[in-house]
Amino acid sequence: MSIQINLPDDKELSVVQAHFLDQDSVRQTMTDLRDATPGIAFSRLWRFASGDVTHDEELLTALRQDKKLTADFNALLQKVSWSHFPQVAAASTDETLSLRETDLCTIRIEPSRAEPNQVYVIIELKDPDASSPGSLITSASDGSLESMELPTDQGGVIQLLLEKDNALLMALSDHSSEVFLR
Repeated sequence: MSIQINLPDDKELSVVQAHFLDQDSVRQTMTDLRDATPGIAFSRLWRFASGDVTHDEELLTALRQDKKLTADFNALLQKVSWSHFPQVAAASTDETLSLRETDLCTIRIEPSRAEPNQVYVIIELKDPDASSPGSLITSASDGSLESMELPTDQGGVIQLLLEKDNALLMALSDHSSEVFLR
């Protein structure tokens, strides 16, 4: 008994090659999808930016690792914030920032005279009758976020007393950080 094999002609061979290339592309795509880290949904960013969710460790990790996600989050946060302070051009990178200002308010950082390890953060509202922000958020250039709930203003002034090594204070005085009052 003999087996007869008919080889495909050039046209049939190109169809078979195209089929195998398609299968290989599908296999590679499925492998990439299986190995991919799931993305962060816009609704999750929105809930975090608007303050509906106050802590999401997985989202915070993703923001530190993904510069585009951080930029998108900062743009969203800017839209929902009471006031936004962008990065500041620094005359000297060694110089810490002690004043930030927008048309709505001023943020000053002043050392405590009573306790050398403490610093005052003073937020002065330009319109003392305006509604005051409820939280302060910093977004560092490395994607890390720090936030703090704010006390109610007293005559258009909000005061915080922080330790010098406080992460929020360090980000607030860093030229490359963005600051949001929400």
